[in-house]
Amino acid sequence: TLFRSISSACPSVVELICKYYPSISDSIVPIHSPMVTHGLMIKEWFGKDAKTIFFGPCISKKREADNFKNIIDVALTFNDLREWMNDEGIDFDLIPENEDTFEPYTSNMGSIYPLDGGMVAGVSADLEKNSTIYMNFSGTDAIRQTLNSIDNWNSSQKLFLELLSCT
Repeated sequence: TLFRSISSACPSVVELICKYYPSISDSIVPIHSPMVTHGLMIKEWFGKDAKTIFFGPCISKKREADNFKNIIDVALTFNDLREWMNDEGIDFDLIPENEDTFEPYTSNMGSIYPLDGGMVAGVSADLEKNSTIYMNFSGTDAIRQTLNSIDNWNSSQKLFLELLSCT
């Protein structure tokens, strides 16, 4: 029997699969994206009334946040943040340097997660390498080519795909 998993991290890819490749939508891993998972963790650590704001490069995260309003209060792109800071006249050169601290702890491997292949690097490091083949593809053309040919996958090994809409 064929076993394949497709990452749920990129909301654009999840929507693409559900809309245009519904026959393989059951291959999307049934876990929340990192943004939603982190939001749940924050609510658990700091209480359900804690406000969660996501900043990132992805405009699709705004739509995903709208689908999880009880977990993510707002999602903004880095461009939104930059415009907001400029509109408020924030001069970062005037802010005293401080040693960076993270609550409740640092993310370690999380820093490579959003990069092409970052999830594969993190996941494959913790799992038995011989039983699964890990592949990553970025960009809509590469993703469509991959999804169009996924039914031709004949290997007896498990397949994990990290698919990111942006290159």
